[in-house]
Amino acid sequence: MKNKIKLFFYNNRRWIYCLEYIFYSIILLAIVTYIDSSYSGLTQHIPRVMLSSVELAKTVLSSLVSALLTITTFTFSTILAVFSLYHNSFTPRSVENFLDKKITMKVLGIFIGGFVYCLVSLNFMKAGQDQRLVIAGTIGVIYAIWGAIYFVIFVQNVLSGVNYANLLEDIADKTDELIEKELEDRDFELLDKEEWTMKDKRLAAHKSGYLEIIDIDKIKKLIEDEDIVFTIEASKGDFVAQNETLGYFSHDSLDDKTLEKIQKQFIFSERRIAEEDYKEGIRKIVEIATRALSPGTNDPNTAIHCIRKLSILLSHLAKVDSNHHYIKTDGKARIYYTSKSFKELLIEHTHPLFTYGDSDASVLRAIFKGLLVIKVAASDKNKKVVMDLAEDLYQSAVDNFKRESDLSLFMEIYQEIMTGSKEEKEIEKEEKEKEIEELLEDK
Repeated sequence: MKNKIKLFFYNNRRWIYCLEYIFYSIILLAIVTYIDSSYSGLTQHIPRVMLSSVELAKTVLSSLVSALLTITTFTFSTILAVFSLYHNSFTPRSVENFLDKKITMKVLGIFIGGFVYCLVSLNFMKAGQDQRLVIAGTIGVIYAIWGAIYFVIFVQNVLSGVNYANLLEDIADKTDELIEKELEDRDFELLDKEEWTMKDKRLAAHKSGYLEIIDIDKIKKLIEDEDIVFTIEASKGDFVAQNETLGYFSHDSLDDKTLEKIQKQFIFSERRIAEEDYKEGIRKIVEIATRALSPGTNDPNTAIHCIRKLSILLSHLAKVDSNHHYIKTDGKARIYYTSKSFKELLIEHTHPLFTYGDSDASVLRAIFKGLLVIKVAASDKNKKVVMDLAEDLYQSAVDNFKRESDLSLFMEIYQEIMTGSKEEKEIEKEEKEKEIEELLEDK
């Protein structure tokens, strides 16, 4: 239930943010209306400066109704304009980075809520009560000033968001956090390859969609009393068709009812959710780069910046060899989860960049420079993966350039990848020195 609520929030948070502030304005309206009512007597305890006549309050609120409705329309038009800019200039997937920011829909909710507050407050101010002092007008003015401050923040957010460098920074920071969490959850010491390959009973998907949430805690409770191994083969973010394999049990000992409950712990969405899947952030950066390299855009500098961000993110994943998770239960059951391997991720996300940039020497230089950054941070096993890919890319690209000056742009970096860079040699030297120091200390 908790995960379903989380998924509902992810899919509807834009309108939740908007409705949240409309709800706050309705609460404010109820409080102010009660205070201003003739039978409450609370206006006697409010400072005189906060009170105004009904006639003045009606004049102020009437002006605010028109102003707030106008600015709400303008704000909505601005959101649509930025939506189109993101969609056409970056990638359709990057639109959510703007729309899912709380301030985007928050400011719309503030102005709609203000419009509702002013309109309904006017309705409660009836004729024949001109002698009564009220606070509705003053609160309306304060609300309008508060809304104006948030509108300035919203404009600043829009101006910042349309800059591709800020967008990339935002995507990269969020993806980096998810990668750190992913690597922390991986367990390399407890991986039993014999158990991991035990596949007797298949678990099929009960529906189609993007696999975004796996409720491991519920699965643990359902199978912990069984001496069974459950290997989850579908990765978060993958599109899984109905009846496609989610995982395998080491033997067929679970009844149909339990299997059905386990199936329901795999929660699917109609779209990928970047907050749950680090691969979605990487995919967005690659899409922005390929859009920049397309003949219609032809912006290699944006693509090069994307490649640099991408290489930093992949260098974190290159540090570890294993892509498996071991999940221990309180009982006899064991659960293994397999995420994408570094090799799969590297090839998947480098291929489109090379396809669109194989005829541009500066872009190829950035790709090889990125591979060098990844190789410096990579484990011994993943260094070989990077070198194999670099050789394959070089052999495919070298025939596209006839001028020596173009080849020289990326030839030197390619050779560093294959033979070892200065950074790698310095790191190896430092590691050897540490080993010698540790041996001397032990003696």
